[in-house]
Amino acid sequence: MIIKMRAQLIVDGYNVINCWPELLGSSNDLEHARDKLIHILLEYGAYEKYDVTLVFDALYTKSAQSYEQLNEHFEIVYTKKKETADSYIERLAYRSVREGREVFVVTSDGAEQSAILGAGAY
Repeated sequence: MIIKMRAQLIVDGYNVINCWPELLGSSNDLEHARDKLIHILLEYGAYEKYDVTLVFDALYTKSAQSYEQLNEHFEIVYTKKKETADSYIERLAYRSVREGREVFVVTSDGAEQSAILGAGAY
């Protein structure tokens, strides 16, 4: 019996928040926008049966990289100091494609889209 791996959805968190006016609204409350995005993606990932990785830049912090596993199929990654979400996403997409997974990346960043497509992800 062959078991097919779930497709992986990788989301550039701040990129999506900044491109989706309904998330920030008029409050510009970034924490609230992150929480709304997480809720939306939790439901979407469960419905579509995706493994979801939501990535946020922590480029300008002094913090080490951190992960938050919300359930078996949903994780949040805050990149480490001096690492962009783009570079993390590109590495993860490349590695996941090489493992034979179907990978979808959500971003409006044109350069990142080109790198993702070049790695074999969507």
